[in-house]
Amino acid sequence: MGRSRASIVEDFVKANRQELQKRWLESVLALYPEDSIRFLRNTEDRFKNPLGYSIAEMVEGVMGLLEEGGLPEDLRTHIFPVVQIRAVQGTSPSETLAFIGALKRTFREVSRKGGSFDRDLSDGLDELSDALLLLSFDIYMQCREKLSEIKNEELKRNLFMLLKRSGMADVAQNGE
Repeated sequence: MGRSRASIVEDFVKANRQELQKRWLESVLALYPEDSIRFLRNTEDRFKNPLGYSIAEMVEGVMGLLEEGGLPEDLRTHIFPVVQIRAVQGTSPSETLAFIGALKRTFREVSRKGGSFDRDLSDGLDELSDALLLLSFDIYMQCREKLSEIKNEELKRNLFMLLKRSGMADVAQNGE
């Protein structure tokens, strides 16, 4: 009986982690405008550059977990900060989740560098990428829903304060 696709992916990441990590980081950074890339790459302070820091941490954390045989669900803690920042910035889902496509391309490039094709590895990488995409989209939607709740609560507070200043707050609360 052959090895599982998950173990094939794990072995692939173990054998190629440094190259995968470097290429994926560069691919993710390439998704941003040129002036942003310099800032994201050169600023390591998590408070001055939360996105750049989170991207670097995500790349390292995801590769570490994959090397250890982690499941896509285990990767949530590494993916969440990047998706959260992008969701708050108001980027579209496709822009926010483009880092998964960059990961898939990185896997393909590195797996094909020897010139051979391994169907089980390719299928395993596709399964992993698909699972990460779905997980990332769920995270994105949770963040956008939370933002919407916060905005709605702020609108309610502002409306109440406006009604209070106009003397109509009591009328609104009593339903008169």
